[in-house]
Amino acid sequence: MSVYLTIASLVLFFSFVGWYYLQIKKNRNFFHSTKDKLESAIEAFEEATNGTYFFNHRKANKWRSDNLSLINAIRNHSNLFGLSDSFKVDLRKTNRYFSELESIRNSYNNLFIRKEKVKFKSLFDNVEKYPLDEQQKTAIVHDEDNTLIIAGAGTGKTSTIVGKAAYLIEKGLARPNDLLLISFTKKSAEELGERIKERIGKEVKVKTFNALGYEIIGKVEGAKPDLAFDGNDKAVKNFLNSVLLKMKEDKRLLESLIIFFAYHLVPEKEENHFKSLGEYYQYVKDFELRTLKDERVKSFEELKIANFLYINGINYEYEANFEPVQRDSRFKIYSPDFYLPDYDITIEHFGVNRNGDVPHFFRGKNGVSARDIYWQGIRWKRGTHKFHNKKLIETYSYEYREGTLFDNLQKNLEKENVSFNRIDNEKIFENIKRHQQTPFLIDLICTFLSLVKSNHLSIKELRKRVVIIGDARSSAFLAIFETFFEAYENYLTNKSLIDFNDMLIVASDYIRTNQYRHPYKYVMVDEFQDMSVGRYNLLKSMTDQNPDLKLFCVGDDWQSIYRFTGSDISLTTQFEKYFGYTYKGKIETTYRFNDKILEFTSDFIQKNPYQIKKNLKAKTLYPDGIPFEI
Repeated sequence: MSVYLTIASLVLFFSFVGWYYLQIKKNRNFFHSTKDKLESAIEAFEEATNGTYFFNHRKANKWRSDNLSLINAIRNHSNLFGLSDSFKVDLRKTNRYFSELESIRNSYNNLFIRKEKVKFKSLFDNVEKYPLDEQQKTAIVHDEDNTLIIAGAGTGKTSTIVGKAAYLIEKGLARPNDLLLISFTKKSAEELGERIKERIGKEVKVKTFNALGYEIIGKVEGAKPDLAFDGNDKAVKNFLNSVLLKMKEDKRLLESLIIFFAYHLVPEKEENHFKSLGEYYQYVKDFELRTLKDERVKSFEELKIANFLYINGINYEYEANFEPVQRDSRFKIYSPDFYLPDYDITIEHFGVNRNGDVPHFFRGKNGVSARDIYWQGIRWKRGTHKFHNKKLIETYSYEYREGTLFDNLQKNLEKENVSFNRIDNEKIFENIKRHQQTPFLIDLICTFLSLVKSNHLSIKELRKRVVIIGDARSSAFLAIFETFFEAYENYLTNKSLIDFNDMLIVASDYIRTNQYRHPYKYVMVDEFQDMSVGRYNLLKSMTDQNPDLKLFCVGDDWQSIYRFTGSDISLTTQFEKYFGYTYKGKIETTYRFNDKILEFTSDFIQKNPYQIKKNLKAKTLYPDGIPFEI
């Protein structure tokens, strides 16, 4: 028995010895294969967090990617038997760096920003006329992959850009030639360039997007292109107006034009878009609903009824006094929607649905519902006409929504022997030209043309979109827009010209195909809220060409003024979606308004759910005891 125990003990002993030496060998191999990589990873991480520079997301991602195989090897090697204590410390340290990368990075950057503000205090206090505030300094010191600063009116957006340029140069992160500043107008670009030269004593390239595109094409092609209409919007509109005048020569086009003018010129919103009657009236007021006779009316449906009557040669008066009813102390005089003097017929349009309900934003009074009040009015109008033996034709909102309004109105008018004498389209067109509709249409065409070209869309693509949308106004508009678009493009082709939108597209393509290589490390954009898709594509081609390029953009989504040129506010509100990882900061101390004006305007603007929320603060307080008026 003892012999068997001895043999078993020896087997167990030698098995343990074999296992021990195997572990030693495996750990020795692990040590030798990992040591240099481990030291390199720790050195790179600690260099990134040594207090010299901001630890940005791109750098952190690169460290994570470079050391992914290392961390997997560490985590798969759980037995550390026989390894030195110092090596074990390095393993744990690297594992912690990897596991807690974002937390460590954020803590480090917060401390770094505080120290940089102290270190560069003199620069931040003196680079502009007034010292930069804490939010401005925080925005400047952040050196993320991309930075978007939302800055309210009068908060010092331009000062922040000047401060950023000065900081990058003094910090040694960039030379003046590495920087490109972009502003939206030639005047603002010139002023920004002069301001930077005055403040920091160095010249930095400042351009508009158009000038940048112009420069890129010139360098690639050896000559700068001829610009259509000299880039003058007024000249473009004059050209579009000449196209409009020629459209009357084509009967089909003229018919489409009249239909659009009569029924689709003004964008109409559904009732559920309005929260109150006041909001609805304000929308109608903003668009000035004017008939083909140049009368101002109170609703979209009244506008279309008026134009239907006019086109069909039916003489009408809008809101004429109902002569049998005289004004007294209790009631204002009764003025029906439409009166046909040649037939002594009244047309009243009632804003109710098939169930007799009124729009949701109508309000009741003294405990009586809005529906009941409205129907009291309907019954009174019916009774008044019956009492005075007057003819009344009724139309309803539900007929309009169901597409039967004009058919039903025509049938009812014909029953009363009203004659339909369709006015010649040329006569209607001549009447339109004398009133306010034509400039409105030209502005609309010009805006849409810029949007189409900025988004690089074709007529074929627009047709597909109209079919998908299924919107009558879009379909009617495209029926005439195609003619303007074709005439505009033919003009450019025949004259060998290029417009601003084409210029941005061509410049973007030259960068994308590496025919032009830009030299910039930082691109700073002022008034970023006015970005268009074409401008975005130019910036994106630059960041794609050089992934290390950093964007620093400052803007205010409350203040977009260039939407008429195709700007897209979603490029601001969804910045990260388009450009990648982004630090989003705010500048909220305004020097332009006192606290009372700010309170009033902010409360109004913040009601828009699509605006970026910000808590603006006024530097100037309104003195107590002084009446405040808007």
